[in-house]
Amino acid sequence: METTEHIRINGAGTYRQDIQSKSVHVAGHGRFEGSISTESFKSSGSCHVKGHCSTNQLSSKGHGHFHSITADRIECSGSFQADQSVNSQSFSAKGLVIIGDTLTSGDVHIRFQGGTSSIKHLIGGGTIDIGREKLFFLNLLSLGRKKLVCSSLTGCRIKINHVEAELLIGEDIRIGPNCKIGEVRYSNQLDIDPSSVVERTVQI
Repeated sequence: METTEHIRINGAGTYRQDIQSKSVHVAGHGRFEGSISTESFKSSGSCHVKGHCSTNQLSSKGHGHFHSITADRIECSGSFQADQSVNSQSFSAKGLVIIGDTLTSGDVHIRFQGGTSSIKHLIGGGTIDIGREKLFFLNLLSLGRKKLVCSSLTGCRIKINHVEAELLIGEDIRIGPNCKIGEVRYSNQLDIDPSSVVERTVQI
């Protein structure tokens, strides 16, 4: 393991060992073969972390590809991919999001900008707000490709649009336009947009 005060990559750089550092900053392209433990991880450009990333604050602008993440706060824009699970206190994304296993977070805010996002399981302890940005003339051709697909989505207060899910569980749920849900389980309030399809609803 390499222990250092700060790691900064300007241009391109590769680290092959595990890293413990106060901060990691990538401006350009960074590749990390091992795990990272740091207080702050910031990337603008592209980065690939093949091991586990543990940090307080994670900011990824551009393309971020991780194996798995534990963080207090995650903010990303562009494309964000995690092969396994992501655990955080808050998760905010704008762009394409792909998580191979489970996203567990306090609050979740996701806005699509292109392509089909996918999260196998999403568990939110507070508010979940997922949908795509308001449409403008120039992106009308990509309407059908902007959505989130997941197996299960669980939270307290849920507000979604353009989401396909097998199971949706929450207290107060608002299903906006162009959603396709297999089963909804809710305990308090449920609102469904006429353009969305829900096969089964159960009040619990």
